[in-house]
Amino acid sequence: MKATFLWGLVSGLLISLATMGIWGTNKAFSIMLYLTMGVIVLLLILSGALICGDRIRANFNSEDNSDRNRRNKLINKLVVFILPYIGLAYLLYLVK
Repeated sequence: MKATFLWGLVSGLLISLATMGIWGTNKAFSIMLYLTMGVIVLLLILSGALICGDRIRANFNSEDNSDRNRRNKLINKLVVFILPYIGLAYLLYLVK
């Protein structure tokens, strides 16, 4: 998890600094916000939070524990990866 967080932090800093240098803080904030929202939508789709209860039950009964564990690990890594982006977007909002 530390490596995932560091990847998120380094890539977020590089993206925000590059966009701030090219377009300014307003555009950097917008890009960080759109990246964050995109990953959150991806998390919602992967986690199955957008489907109703009978489909959740059917998916739960039809998948193996290994598939469920693999999907949950991916979701957890994406959440840890996106946390620095959320923090950087907030800092860019304060600077803006």
